[in-house]
Amino acid sequence: MYLDQLDLPGGEDFVDVTAIFAGAAQQLDATEMIFADGYSLNDAMSALEIGEPRMDSGMILEEAQRPPFDPLAPLLPEEVCWILDRATSCEIEWHCGSTLSQTVYTFLYGHAVAEMHTDYLLNFEDDPLRPIELVTVVLRAVALAVMKRCSMAWAAMAKGGVHDQEDWHSEKADISLHEGTPIGRVFGELDQAIAWLSCTSRVPQEWRDALRLRVSFHKTLLEIFSLSLPRGREILELKRGDAVSFLKRMELKPSPEPATDSVARMAFDPYITRRLFAFMPLRVLALPPQDRTWKALATFFSGLDELYELTGATNVTTWQVVGDVKVWKHIHDHQLTYIRATHMSSFVNGTAVLGSYPLRWLVDRFFSESLGLSYDSIVDNISGSWVGDANPPLPRFENLVIKLMKETISSSWYNLPRRRRYLMKSIFEWHALQDGFIRLLEQTKLSRAKNPQLLRLLPHIPLIWRLTAAESIILSGFQLELYAPHERTFAYWYLTQVIETHLGCIEDILVTLPSDTIEYHEMRFRHTLLTGLQTLATGMTVSLVKKGVGLKTEEGANDPNFLKRYKWALIPHHPAIRIQDVLIPNERDFINDCRDLQTTGLNPTDNWGLAHAILTGLQSQEKPAWSQMAIRYRQELLGLLIQKCVEYQNARGTFEFAWGPSSFPEIGIENS
Repeated sequence: MYLDQLDLPGGEDFVDVTAIFAGAAQQLDATEMIFADGYSLNDAMSALEIGEPRMDSGMILEEAQRPPFDPLAPLLPEEVCWILDRATSCEIEWHCGSTLSQTVYTFLYGHAVAEMHTDYLLNFEDDPLRPIELVTVVLRAVALAVMKRCSMAWAAMAKGGVHDQEDWHSEKADISLHEGTPIGRVFGELDQAIAWLSCTSRVPQEWRDALRLRVSFHKTLLEIFSLSLPRGREILELKRGDAVSFLKRMELKPSPEPATDSVARMAFDPYITRRLFAFMPLRVLALPPQDRTWKALATFFSGLDELYELTGATNVTTWQVVGDVKVWKHIHDHQLTYIRATHMSSFVNGTAVLGSYPLRWLVDRFFSESLGLSYDSIVDNISGSWVGDANPPLPRFENLVIKLMKETISSSWYNLPRRRRYLMKSIFEWHALQDGFIRLLEQTKLSRAKNPQLLRLLPHIPLIWRLTAAESIILSGFQLELYAPHERTFAYWYLTQVIETHLGCIEDILVTLPSDTIEYHEMRFRHTLLTGLQTLATGMTVSLVKKGVGLKTEEGANDPNFLKRYKWALIPHHPAIRIQDVLIPNERDFINDCRDLQTTGLNPTDNWGLAHAILTGLQSQEKPAWSQMAIRYRQELLGLLIQKCVEYQNARGTFEFAWGPSSFPEIGIENS
């Protein structure tokens, strides 16, 4: 039984024995202690209230005292509506990062599904205003659906690339989420509830429609969670449309708050955490207003729409663009963890990419979307011109490319600190791959190859990915507010240097690509975007140098955090890697550039004006791209950067630098 499972040991019929202990303690000195068998100091300390609610979780405070919960208490239709809406809030709050014990488990009907049968009713008197079927049919079906959805979401997040204690809380507190209940049975109970509401005359029409709407919504949500993506993407789009329609109708007719003495308010017990097993102290959470739940659900459905479109893309560039733009706009902080996990598992799940391609497909896209050459063509070129003693070590490179592509694309859906840590780690691996390609070409006689010019550029591809990772690492330092004020000048300057190297790589590739190909237009777009970004960062550098912020007079001076901040670029690489590392930051060049900037008449507004012109021109171009989705997301990014350029150009007075987490590092303006 529900109450037996969650009751405190010994029941709750305690008697106040304070006077007995007070009398016995009168003969004890302040420094004396009584020891008894079976009663330790820990037991004594556990009986004390220390004033910290999370540590006093086993103590029943006055506000936590509640009458026994009766899962079969009759309810009015409007009360059931309210309970269903608040149960949805519990579920969404768990998805937003709270624990099950603080959210879903506070919904007491979720624990009492097995008891919500008329078989348990004794001396039942039918109330015409409160049909018992509202509890035993409608509320029971939705309670079961809520628990089952949490079970399915738990399984998806446990294997989907998100991390326990960082992105979500997996602790179940030894409570069942109906993992073993067949999903067909849950759908059957929801259908039964819809059928009963459709034909009953015991509920007013207004509330019949409202309840049927909510049960249908919960059924559609369960159908979405039960899909196997990306294979079920077409069904996903249909169900998402239905759910959005249901949500809008529920927003138009919210359920009324029940009276303060209503039985419906007993459906939720925020103090249930004291009855549950937990690995850490938990504070009591108040559920958010209902409109916040509706907004979170709207974000959830927006994420599903994005996932539907992404899983239809047959190229890696679209995934890269969408992920990068969402990181720039800091959107992931507002997305439910389940959505991020589903994005990652839809991209690569086991041995399949996008549900239908083998892992080797990633290798083919790695080369074809950069050089316009398929991997098979590259293998033929190398095999036909190979002069090495052993066979070309292509399988080893294949495995490394697959690993890096999988993790780099997926990292766009990590939380920002973990993404930054991964990119730092990948810097070395991209370097090793670049070195491997150079060694490969050294044992190839390019004059025998069919495409010698493109083959020479193989090392450029991992270098471009490496430079992109470096740019993301530098910018993420602003997003995560890691840089002290005096560190920002070097960070902007270093960003311009990395972009300069990146531009050189792209230029080498552009001269070999036919100008009428998507690959050419893709590289041309990146080149122009990076030029605008570099110009914008140069303006930030100039402005800070003019203010005398973060200047150095000698290498390593006044900056004890320098080695720690840039260890990912400074750490010695494996001695087997022979090529020069282009990412090592040069403090001497920074000192010289700052000295030159202080003596010149450069105005940062000129840089921002030039960046505005570059980015505006890029925004107005209509060139081929890998997908319309990539074009749309890039237009969003360009609009964001252009807006910042306008703000900087219109600035008057002094500039205070701060990080605006929704965009590029922005300048807060204090008018003088």
